[in-house]
Amino acid sequence: MRTVKILLISLLFSFSLAVGAEDLSFLCIAEGASGFRFENGSWHSVAFDVSEAKYILKKVKESEFGFEDKENPYGLYDFGESSTITRCSQSESGDFMCLVGTGDFFFSPSSGRFIKTYTLGYWDGVDSNDNTPHIERGRCSKI
Repeated sequence: MRTVKILLISLLFSFSLAVGAEDLSFLCIAEGASGFRFENGSWHSVAFDVSEAKYILKKVKESEFGFEDKENPYGLYDFGESSTITRCSQSESGDFMCLVGTGDFFFSPSSGRFIKTYTLGYWDGVDSNDNTPHIERGRCSKI
């Protein structure tokens, strides 16, 4: 009888962990960004203003566009927006990886840190500030 109780408690605990994993949501706030800007006829290293850069990383709901993408069940959203920037997967170690198309977003819940890249511009030979490559860093908190 004791074995049955232990088995039932273990099953309930496992179920509660699985339900909790379904509900993972994070608020991510950028703390800094560095990159390149075209000024005075050449490219220069600059710091970018990230004071408004906030994101939500959460499981995509069944009613949302792209829900069928089971390989990438999470979405990265600009804070306050209802559609995803991109879709994300979670590795076995628990880290999140999002391929944005214009760069990448990586987040580790264990460190609470993220990196977001924007890789358009410069390499394409177009000398303008329409696309300024940069890397953004910040922290995410569970919500």
